[in-house]
Amino acid sequence: MKAALVLGILLSCLATALPSSTDGREGARSVMSTPNATFSSNAATPIGPADFYVVYPRPVRPRLLDRKELFDFVANLLATEALKDFSGLLLGPAISFHDPNYPHVSIVATGAVPPSGMPRAFLLWGIARIMNSMVQNSRFITGHYPLVWRGAPAGVLAIVLRPDSQYGDSVLAVSRRSAAYEQNDTVAVPDASMLSFSYEFHGNLLPMEHICMGTIGALIQAAQLPERTQLNFIGGFVPYRALHSWTTVGDSPAMDKEMVVSGVHAAMRHSLLENNSHELHVWIRDYGLLFAEGGYIQYPHYAPSPGGTLSASTW
Repeated sequence: MKAALVLGILLSCLATALPSSTDGREGARSVMSTPNATFSSNAATPIGPADFYVVYPRPVRPRLLDRKELFDFVANLLATEALKDFSGLLLGPAISFHDPNYPHVSIVATGAVPPSGMPRAFLLWGIARIMNSMVQNSRFITGHYPLVWRGAPAGVLAIVLRPDSQYGDSVLAVSRRSAAYEQNDTVAVPDASMLSFSYEFHGNLLPMEHICMGTIGALIQAAQLPERTQLNFIGGFVPYRALHSWTTVGDSPAMDKEMVVSGVHAAMRHSLLENNSHELHVWIRDYGLLFAEGGYIQYPHYAPSPGGTLSASTW
């Protein structure tokens, strides 16, 4: 029932998708096919254009990271940065992101040309590529990752264990926001509305890493939306099989970026908190009135990652 509803949401997105692009730059879209229809996501690729990439040097004294904690921390960080100016700069030449929920881990972003900060787009694209590499190689470890943009150094992202005082300014990633999703709670948004969430698991089991990576992709895609979005949003991260799809309900106005980001983030956090990797349907209410709905489903034609498995997993 829920899968059919989300399938209808996906079909309705066809009328509002961005024009296609073949060069991988912003504005490109993922195209996904079934025997009956082709769906096009209305947001850009989460890993950035082809002339942006991450260097993966041989790690020096790497430390193992808890993958569940890292995924949650990364999603919290992305949900915060997604609401800021995607084309803007971070506020300092070396910024350490941390979360009180996971005080022993930091992500440090160092710009290539101090005192300028790293472009926010590089932070998001770099995180997507690094997390994808960790999943593909089944190796969740600390490391330093140089970024390259059009052949030139573009800064360094590091995933480190704290204390991190040597890394300069510190930024609190997300605490209030992540806590607000735990039990059908409410979260304040800038226009003073109050959102609440309710959840229902259904359908197929997915690997938990596919849910987390699909969420990372959708959050980075949502970061590139205008403040006032369309009536529908779909997003994910090929080749991972968790596909996010969201739509307004009835005569509700278009969702803004805050609502899309809140819904995508809430869905993944609920899955982690419940340790449940079934497909998930979410209802979003604004001051108690049903405003939007969506969640993630298993997209059957996403190919498994090389050497990977599509069996369901828990932490």
